[in-house]
Amino acid sequence: MALPGARARGWAAAARAAQRRRRVENAGGSPSPEPAGRRAALYVHSLDDTELRLLGRTHSACDALRTLAEARRLFPGRVSVDLMLGLPAQQVGPWLGQLQELLHHCDDHLSLYQLSLERGTALFAQVQRGALPAPDPELAAEMYQRGRAVLREAGFHQYEVSNFARNGALSTHNWTYWQCGQYLGVGPGAHGRFMPQGAGGHTREARIQTLEPDNWMKEVMLFGHGTRKRVPLGRLELLEEVLALGLRTDVGITHQHWQQFEPQLTLWDVFGANKEVQELLERGLLQLDHRGLRCSWEGLAVLDSLLLTLLPQLQEAWQQRTPSPVPGG
Repeated sequence: MALPGARARGWAAAARAAQRRRRVENAGGSPSPEPAGRRAALYVHSLDDTELRLLGRTHSACDALRTLAEARRLFPGRVSVDLMLGLPAQQVGPWLGQLQELLHHCDDHLSLYQLSLERGTALFAQVQRGALPAPDPELAAEMYQRGRAVLREAGFHQYEVSNFARNGALSTHNWTYWQCGQYLGVGPGAHGRFMPQGAGGHTREARIQTLEPDNWMKEVMLFGHGTRKRVPLGRLELLEEVLALGLRTDVGITHQHWQQFEPQLTLWDVFGANKEVQELLERGLLQLDHRGLRCSWEGLAVLDSLLLTLLPQLQEAWQQRTPSPVPGG
């Protein structure tokens, strides 16, 4: 059986990569609006200059705050910022201080992203050779839990695992990823999910672009594209994505949304009678009712662990619904 936790993290990473692709690369530069909603989204990352250098960023905390002030002048009430947690040697107290400081300067949308060490980056290499300590997952979890509590106290509603908004300032653009819509990924390291036209089929593909910018440019010049990997998605794999990504939001997966991808096997059919799922419902981590399946506020914080139960249950229900072909038949 596949490793559901790892697969879920992979899908979440793909969604985050697509989501971040359209954000401003350098918080010291000019703010860039969201095309549809006129939202300026800034890569702040940190308000600590040492941490910014660690991340390879060329801007300083002062640069970020100056750019943020200019963005708020240009797009009042429509500026989104992010803060990263789980960096090597990062501590809870100072990080919470950064969050509190950012709350004095931000508008109504804020994202908390945990660092993901990616092979091929300088930071990954430094950790691998022992020049930097590996990020502490327990400290990162504490930062996340305490950070979301601070944001809740400040009037922010957590509408997705990493995203918080107040005064209705949700990012409508990103719903495409969380709702398993189709989108193109263009540029180094970009992810895409779409059904190719002209391929003669009806199968959605996951496509990943070459990560290194120089190599990506060379491939584009040689082949006309920088696609490194193409993976056709079967019906079960697509349902797994619907589940893993949809549960990242507080809305979760409505019955109507699920039926768009699977009209026969309902959410009740898959999860309604399972004892392990019932335990999660009783513990208040999940809700399954007339609206659909969703995480509670407490459940959003431990989604990866919930998927360790939910994804195998979906796989089992699918196998019972669609018998495997008889070998040699």
